[in-house]
Amino acid sequence: MARHVFHMMYYESKLALPSMRQWLGEEVHLSEKDLQEENDWHIGVDLVATLEGFRKVRIEEIALLERCDEETLERSLDTWAWGEATLRWLVTKTLQHTFEHTHDILAIALFWHFWAKRAEENS
Repeated sequence: MARHVFHMMYYESKLALPSMRQWLGEEVHLSEKDLQEENDWHIGVDLVATLEGFRKVRIEEIALLERCDEETLERSLDTWAWGEATLRWLVTKTLQHTFEHTHDILAIALFWHFWAKRAEENS
């Protein structure tokens, strides 16, 4: 579960948030190297700190969106990761990504006792 949380925090801090800043006129220079989370994952993850990092990134994304009007939301820009997209699309994609990983986390949490029991019976 910690791996999923780390991935969401990393994705939003290294890709989604920087991409969102494009609509406010900031220069964004992303590359494959910027997104090599596997290297950072091996350092180890403090789940509490990772959740706090995710919360802070999400707060920053919301604050950024509060500065945008309808025209900004619908303006199309060339993004590094997704090609031509609107800010509305990017925000929707980010939410979809969160829901996808939240689904996976909840599936692990809901069925953990079944898997643990089965593993115990098979050992």
